[in-house]
Amino acid sequence: MKDVRSLHLEDLFIKNKSEFNTLRKRVHEVFNLNEKHPDKVFNQKFSSSKSEEFDWAMSGGFWSQLKSLAALTNDEYILIAIVEPDPVNYFYKEFNYYNWAKLPLTLSEDEFFDLLEMGPKESPADAMLYNSFKVVWLPPSEEWAAWGNRSDELCVIGVTKDYMLDIFE
Repeated sequence: MKDVRSLHLEDLFIKNKSEFNTLRKRVHEVFNLNEKHPDKVFNQKFSSSKSEEFDWAMSGGFWSQLKSLAALTNDEYILIAIVEPDPVNYFYKEFNYYNWAKLPLTLSEDEFFDLLEMGPKESPADAMLYNSFKVVWLPPSEEWAAWGNRSDELCVIGVTKDYMLDIFE
């Protein structure tokens, strides 16, 4: 993955259909996206989980903690994926790219927030920060994952090793 300093933030969004389908398959393997109950959102077993507020999960502070978690698991990026509204039938259809992004760990808190606020030119209100009802965060290792639901004001982080949650204290 390229260093973010050599990229524009908009280059982090997924545009390629094949790449999107590969990532979507991984997301569906880890998450039960139809589930609304926080205890049942993960398809795979995590040893521990922790709940946080959704609004905090869409902040630079959360990004810093996710980067620390990704460093523990030797991941080079974290996928952020808006799963509601629908990334294909709404977002891609309207804007010709997906509201999913592969975020390198070199991304600063400010850059993370700028990316969340970056909406399509023709519709700034469709930025991740404003038009996201269900969001997931997933690293390549799949040793941890996070699921957020705006209407429940909740984010759940699942980890494969209990000590990993110490980052959130």
